[in-house]
Amino acid sequence: MIHESTRDRIMNTALMLFSQKGYHAVSVRMLAKALGFSEAALYKHFESKRALFEALVARQKIWTDQAMDAAESKPYEVLSDMAFCEVGKRFFTDFLMRDEVMCFWKMVILEQYDDAEMAAIYQKELVTQPRAYQAALFEHLIAIGALAAHDPKQLARQFFSPALMIYFEHLGQYLTKKEALTELEAHFLHFRGVYGQ
Repeated sequence: MIHESTRDRIMNTALMLFSQKGYHAVSVRMLAKALGFSEAALYKHFESKRALFEALVARQKIWTDQAMDAAESKPYEVLSDMAFCEVGKRFFTDFLMRDEVMCFWKMVILEQYDDAEMAAIYQKELVTQPRAYQAALFEHLIAIGALAAHDPKQLARQFFSPALMIYFEHLGQYLTKKEALTELEAHFLHFRGVYGQ
């Protein structure tokens, strides 16, 4: 069994609390109490609540980069319809639906209206970058004849927006993981059926 380091335990507990109550609503005292630590012990690991937040953002960035690297290593031009679905579903199951990742996005979604940095993270990491990645991928698939010729940016919107909505429904616990994956598969197959060659 892998034991969680004290630093990881602090980060994971903070992320859980931030995702439930919001970053600004959780004090260092509340976090220390949840961990069974004194505030002084907590400050030995993180000099401030902001430093803890920055560590959470840095960790999320590493995880996102790893997930994108894994996605980019797939030979998309040779994917069947079902393989196309499986690649998309794996991105959700192996990355976006991990508990820590879902807590991170819940925190960001809660705080985006009151915190400019959270709003920027939301826009960049959950909207702009994924859509740009999809547009570049679709441009490649159009060039090799795997997708019908359409504006790749619009294709990215057509592909990504419903997937993001399904993810939000799962984040809000309106859909179970199984239901969300079923919805995603139906969406991916529909997209491939409409735009595939």
